[in-house]
Amino acid sequence: MIYCNWCIWKNRNLLKFEGRGKAAKVLVKEVELLVEEFRSGNTKEKLPVVVRTQAWRPPREGWYKANVDGAVFKETNSCGVGVVIRNDQGQIMGAMSKRLNLPLGAVEVEAKAFEEGLRLAGDLGLNQVILEGDAQSITNALMGKSLPPSSIQRLIAGASRWKQWVQVWSASYVRRDGNGAAHVMAQNAKSISDCVVWVEDTPPMIQCQVHRDVLMLNQVSV
Repeated sequence: MIYCNWCIWKNRNLLKFEGRGKAAKVLVKEVELLVEEFRSGNTKEKLPVVVRTQAWRPPREGWYKANVDGAVFKETNSCGVGVVIRNDQGQIMGAMSKRLNLPLGAVEVEAKAFEEGLRLAGDLGLNQVILEGDAQSITNALMGKSLPPSSIQRLIAGASRWKQWVQVWSASYVRRDGNGAAHVMAQNAKSISDCVVWVEDTPPMIQCQVHRDVLMLNQVSV
């Protein structure tokens, strides 16, 4: 409506002061062009949303990767730890869901997951293990890149003794979408009373996830 009034007012002034005006059809066309120009200038172009995902990556040959994760179950005042250990071909060496009847916080249970992951790798007789989780503050602390949160300082300080289980190990960070199998195993701990371990067998609750990880691994290597 504002563009129509403006065109009429402008045409009236032309007619009054300059003795010339525009035909009604011309005015209508001008209004349509102004409206279209306004709409074009105020319409935000919707760019496609790019969602970046991080797939599971195998360790180098001769190494094993232990993906770990923790979960807090506030309603039962307990928490869970999930561990999935695979070789450089993506094959399951061992997996674990463990429930801890302790009121640990998110950071504490994540740190505990790293300890439990390496302990399981040692029980399986594996050497040269990469501990991988989606808690970057913990991986940085384990590798000496930063100071640990105060609540897990004692656990991190004791990590030097983890060599009693696995002589050669390191830690690395991965985003949650690259740690999916361990996440499921941690959540599964909510439904058990103590600890369940799988040796060279894929837990049914992560079969699809592990299969998907291997498929993506093959696509990358092609």
